[in-house]
Amino acid sequence: MIYKYNMSDNFKKIKDMINIELYALPQNKLTNVIKYNMSLLTQKDYCLGLIVPILTKNKKSWITSVSIMFGLSSIYTIYDLKHMLNKPTRNGKPNCHVFFGESLSQLSALCTSIEATNILVKQDDGFYNDDFKTKLIKEIYLIRDEGEDIDNDPLYSNIELFINNNNSKKYKKIIFENLLEKQKKFIMMSLKICLIFFESSMDDKKLEEISEYISQLLLQDISLGKRLQISNKIINLSYDTCLQNNMKELLITLIM
Repeated sequence: MIYKYNMSDNFKKIKDMINIELYALPQNKLTNVIKYNMSLLTQKDYCLGLIVPILTKNKKSWITSVSIMFGLSSIYTIYDLKHMLNKPTRNGKPNCHVFFGESLSQLSALCTSIEATNILVKQDDGFYNDDFKTKLIKEIYLIRDEGEDIDNDPLYSNIELFINNNNSKKYKKIIFENLLEKQKKFIMMSLKICLIFFESSMDDKKLEEISEYISQLLLQDISLGKRLQISNKIINLSYDTCLQNNMKELLITLIM
């Protein structure tokens, strides 16, 4: 039997749920900036957002996925600014700071990050009880920054490269690598959130390996053959774990 499913349904659902949250916000200029930022998310970003609902197959997990997407958007808005990566476009459109200016862009990034938390906090059904919401918020907004020492942060420790125009390219490379690490953290965070939904645990080393391989599928431009090799490694690593059952469906989404 050929394994298949309709990927477009998953992408449509998460986009529809994001739009519901966006149109529930007070309608003003700042909201319009946030909406525009969310429209800049790429197909790969949505793939990252689908990790939790695909692996858990829990209807309640979709709202957590929306929260993750808001958090991801706020990160991109900051890193694309003129004094950071200075990206004029994202996903084929003018970037937020180009369209609305740096001040509104920075403010929208902050508000988007806050709204990512609010999306979870305002859930009032029996499933999203206070204990469950605390676990999710801690994983999303505390654990991913745990252990980060600002004095040793590559952006701060190399600030002189940015001040020195001759080394600005090197500084941009450091910023890009820093953004890549944050994207990887979002992937690891998503896998850990799956464990919360499953009320299960997993060997840390194995989870880190799976996260790293998924990062390669999502964040690196590699051949189809290499993607298939990595996918087989992920399937083997997830065997006999709570992530096993729906891993093939996730990998099909990431590979395609």
